[in-house]
Amino acid sequence: MDYKLHKTVGVGVGVLILKDNKILLGKRNEDPEKASSFLHGEGTWTMPGGKINFGEKLVEAAYREVLEETGIKINKDDLKNICVNDDIITDAHFVTVGFFCKNFDGEPKILEPNEITEWKWFDLDELPLQIYFPSKKIIDKYLNMFFHRALELNKKAKVIFIAMSKELFYFRKHGVKYVLEQDCIPISQYGIFDYFLLDTVDRDKIRNANNNLVATSDELWVFGKISDGVLAEIKLAKKWGKTIKYFKIIDSKEIEEISKTEVEFEDGLERYSGEI
Repeated sequence: MDYKLHKTVGVGVGVLILKDNKILLGKRNEDPEKASSFLHGEGTWTMPGGKINFGEKLVEAAYREVLEETGIKINKDDLKNICVNDDIITDAHFVTVGFFCKNFDGEPKILEPNEITEWKWFDLDELPLQIYFPSKKIIDKYLNMFFHRALELNKKAKVIFIAMSKELFYFRKHGVKYVLEQDCIPISQYGIFDYFLLDTVDRDKIRNANNNLVATSDELWVFGKISDGVLAEIKLAKKWGKTIKYFKIIDSKEIEEISKTEVEFEDGLERYSGEI
């Protein structure tokens, strides 16, 4: 379509591909006819991208354009939309959807030599001066966005309440480590409250908070011998239909799952063995 003749707004995509803190840019041909740019990008550095075909989804267009121009296969499932811009000059108007990609396969190749004469990785701190202005907008948006590794981690996992007596207070971090190694999320009362917050808060407030943590958890895992406090946590977990698992501690460091018939009780509590 002749966008200039019909004064029609076009829609395109630009893909910021990141590798080792460098982004991929291609040099458009100096010849306006070969550069094939309605927004007059001849002679500038541009990120992969182009116009969307009728009926084509945005992500599919981004994948196709990058593949056609560079031979790189981007991971469509990991593609992130970071901006939508109006790119307007006197004789053309495009809406450009900017994507961010860091997961891909392949290295850039010159597949459309008339339009793009070379592909090059640029450090984000050493970008070229002549950047195609729609690409520059996407880069600026990316550079001003807040990124943190934690925002990318949202894997669902079981929440495990760690039940252990005060005799195993020294073992509290080993229990947390063990639960994490099982790809679960640990809740450790000793990690949160230490030992009754050294009695700086009424103990019943802490007990009530602890019970709420049991209720919030998916499962209750019991480590070592059962004390009266742990027995109370087990009874609550049973009442609320929680899965309960039991573990013994070997040589103060190794952990092994056991059946409830193998569980040991602290002195004087053996008579309650039938309640677990």
